[in-house]
Amino acid sequence: MEEYDTQKKDRDTSRSDSLAGKLIRFISRCVDMVILVILLIMLLFGAYTLYDTHRIYQEAEGTEFETYKPEENGTGNLSFQDLRAINPDVIGWLTVYGTNIDYPLVYSDKFDAYINTDPTGKFTLAGSIFLDYKNDPKFKDFKNIIYGHHMEHSMMFGDIDKFADRGYFDDHKYGNIYYNDKNHGIEFFAYFEGDAYDNGIYDVNLTTDDQKAEFLRYMKRIAMYTRHVSVDTGDTVVLLSTCAGDTNGRYILAGKITDKTYRDPFPAEEQPYLGGGSSFLAKLPFWWWILLGAALLILLGFAIGRGRKRKQRRMKQAAKPDEIE
Repeated sequence: MEEYDTQKKDRDTSRSDSLAGKLIRFISRCVDMVILVILLIMLLFGAYTLYDTHRIYQEAEGTEFETYKPEENGTGNLSFQDLRAINPDVIGWLTVYGTNIDYPLVYSDKFDAYINTDPTGKFTLAGSIFLDYKNDPKFKDFKNIIYGHHMEHSMMFGDIDKFADRGYFDDHKYGNIYYNDKNHGIEFFAYFEGDAYDNGIYDVNLTTDDQKAEFLRYMKRIAMYTRHVSVDTGDTVVLLSTCAGDTNGRYILAGKITDKTYRDPFPAEEQPYLGGGSSFLAKLPFWWWILLGAALLILLGFAIGRGRKRKQRRMKQAAKPDEIE
């Protein structure tokens, strides 16, 4: 009788151990599934980030607009007129020689109209290069401000801050701006960094010669670098403005618009390369590669752990017949 009770007790204990083991294995599988789902979400997020980054840079390159660029003779070709037919807000074309700044120029009476809109009117985070809404689109003002996003890899106005290097500023003196069906030269004469709320920089309503002269003095006073260029109150000044690292900071390149055009001093083989579909992987931010690497390592560890568990279960199952004997 005692032996029977002992055997029954052993069976109950074995059954209890078996249920506990099943419960532990079930919980383990649930934990594994949760980890796997989290890893899959991380990888999907990474893949979407990769795609979205690629798409934004493609839009920012502006290569799709190259066929619309006005001809050098200044009369404007059919392609540019086609772009204007698509979007009448297109007023011209801006080029800074030796940089990637080579984009259509747009204008709207709403300041934020082209912050996230391309020259054809489509939504894009890269936005457009656009003239200040308070300016006259025919450049009749003394001071004209053109804005563009400061993007990595020299996209949009991403090259403006390079002028903070003295050698770069000295080497890049000229540009071209097409408007009113005519090419005009730009002779850059100052680079400075300012604040978005500085009216001394961003107020375009300068009507008197005293106001204009004060602006020129103020600009030269705060400039990091200047170049000897004759600029007076009767000229047309253009400021290329883009965001700096902090919230209100701005990088600004100042130039004088002239009727005289300037030859591009940079040979075609020295022109900066606009990346593209084949090279966008090299342009991804460092944090993305860290995220991808961590996800892959975790997946590898997960796969190795699962493999070890399966191997242990097979070894236990193979050992059971011997235990029975």
